[in-house]
Amino acid sequence: MRKKIIKIMSDVLELPQGDIDENVSPETCEDWDSLLHISLVIKLEKQFQVTFLPEEVGELICLEAIFKIIKNKTEDKNG
Repeated sequence: MRKKIIKIMSDVLELPQGDIDENVSPETCEDWDSLLHISLVIKLEKQFQVTFLPEEVGELICLEAIFKIIKNKTEDKNG
């Protein structure tokens, strides 16, 4: 799952996959604006077949947070 998230973040943020780590966030990536954030949210929802709540959208600001939220959503859905 983490590799898929990194791939999506890489595609949306136009960064090499090797540059996507726990430090990438809107504060460290100058191109990460609100439009890119919405694109990221939409791609994550489609890839993982989840829907984020409005409060979760604001929390999707780094690899670890994205991973945890998607993991919780997919576990809830599957089990």
